[in-house]
Amino acid sequence: MAFGFRRAEPVRPTQERRRAPRVELRRGLIKIDSKTYPVKNLSTQGFVVTPYDGDLIAHQRVYLTLVLAVGDQERDFATDAVVVRRQPGSLAGRFNDLRRDARRVIEQYFQAKPTKPARQPG
Repeated sequence: MAFGFRRAEPVRPTQERRRAPRVELRRGLIKIDSKTYPVKNLSTQGFVVTPYDGDLIAHQRVYLTLVLAVGDQERDFATDAVVVRRQPGSLAGRFNDLRRDARRVIEQYFQAKPTKPARQPG
């Protein structure tokens, strides 16, 4: 009986592991303690903040205020999350129990038509 190595499967691109699609934000903020950070992208499941210079670590629970644009106004949504990833300059978190009204606002972002960037004179 001979033992050998099986041929390795070809490398395939990694599949999207996110549980929910994300939307890029231009006007979203997250307030943690007395500091405010811009939200890079957001979903109904979680968020990515960049730049981030705080002291949170992975697996830590955090209470925060999510500030989202609703029409021409900004609305605050108190919630909590767990830090899932901390890298230099960025922080990713997963919401524990996002309020229903905040969830609806995020879902409306997905339904909005993407705007085309303004043409640069040239």
